[in-house]
Parts: sequence; structure tokens; C-alpha cells
Amino acid sequence: MNKLLLALAASFLLAAEAAYAKQDQSALFLTPSLGYTYISQEASDADYDLNGNIYMLNVDLEIISNGMAYHRLSLGHNFAGSATQEYAKVKEDTEIDQAQASYHVGVMNLSSFTGDFSLWTGLGWQATKMTSKALTGLEPEITRMHYMYVPFGIELALHHAASSYWVIGSEYRLVMRGWEKYQTLDASHPQQTDMLAYSAWVGMDYITTNKRALTTRLSFDQWKVDSAMEDEIADSNLKLINFELGVRF
Repeated sequence: MNKLLLALAASFLLAAEAAYAKQDQSALFLTPSLGYTYISQEASDADYDLNGNIYMLNVDLEIISNGMAYHRLSLGHNFAGSATQEYAKVKEDTEIDQAQASYHVGVMNLSSFTGDFSLWTGLGWQATKMTSKALTGLEPEITRMHYMYVPFGIELALHHAASSYWVIGSEYRLVMRGWEKYQTLDASHPQQTDMLAYSAWVGMDYITTNKRALTTRLSFDQWKVDSAMEDEIADSNLKLINFELGVRF
């Protein structure tokens, strides 16, 4: 199944590149945004629970042709965050950091109805780190979660009223590698055995008189992980609820 999806992604990339090469004109868009993320993770078998708040700074760089193809580079990193985690009945406050990066290449249909329709694939990476607030003289303990994935996404934008558009979308994430290292674990980065990940979102874009676009997005992400042999936290379930406000130039 994974080989079939990878072959589909490769074919899709080649088709998008071919379509992009035929275009005479293209447009460049920059979309900085501020985001809030509520993060939670639980693993009932290991009695582990994590809850936190993250404040993100994100930026998207898009190249869209006058016909079909487009490329998008997305980067994000938090500028503030805090969390509490509980493991084996012990609860502690932690500092939390999150970073993400993805490259999408896809096709877009702008002519069949009032709005647009897009499909994409590419490559993505997400990392989360929790650092415990250690006592004086002790080294802080660190929990890390890293995921590398191939996305398969779809988005639909429909005209709502005046200069506003409803936006809905979803993305299945084929996880190629996943590492989870908990603070009591001796192994450096145990690779996970089986993972399921996806994202879904809804939002609205408003086009201003100077052709800027004000964007809002509310999204839900989920990462379900079966443990590796060396992992102390079995079958974890990571959920993120995100809200973003941005401006497209």
C-alpha cells in the first residue's frame, strides 16, 4: 500500500511539474499568519497524558500559475508555549516547542465554478519538544516527537458573499518515519511501527479592495502511533486544534 501511494505521489509530482512548465505567467504570494494551538496527547496503556498551549508564527510562500499548477512552501515555529504532562501518576510543568515545514506541489482548477479546487502532494515534517523545569543543579528532561510524511490533500473554496469565500479542506499524511523519545527512555530515537495521521480544516478568506486577502483557518490534526519495541509509551494519540489569522500579499 505504501509503495502504491508513493508511486502515485511521484506521478502526481511529474504531472504538476509538466503542467507548470507549460505556463507563460505565474504569481507569487506571501502569507504570514499568527496561530494558536491546543495540544493534547494520551496513552492509556502507559498512563501518560499531555496538555498544552502553543502560539505560532507561520509563513506560506506560494507560486501559482495562470493555468493549473502551483507550489507552496510552509514554515512555522512557536514563539511561546507551556504544557503539563503526567506519567506514572507524576504531573509536571514543561516548556513546549513546536516546528513544522512542508513543501506542496499540486494542481488547481480556477475556471469550472465560482471559487477554486486544488489537489496536492509533497513532503512534510513536524516536531514537538517538551522540556521539564528541572530543579537547580539538575539537567532538564526532554521529550521529543518527530514525524516525516507525504501529504495527499484536497481543498475547495466557494464564493460566499461579496468578496468572501468559504474554504474547506483535508489532508491524509502517509508517515514515512516517526520518532518518539520520552524523558525516561534510554534509546535515543525509537522509530515507531505503525502510524495514522490526517488534518481537516474550515475557514474563510476575505478579499480587500487593494487585492489583499485576510485568511482565517480552524483545523484539527491527529497522529495515532503504535509503539516501537523500545518505546515506554504505547499507542499514543496526539491531537492538535489550531486557529490561524493571516494576510496574503
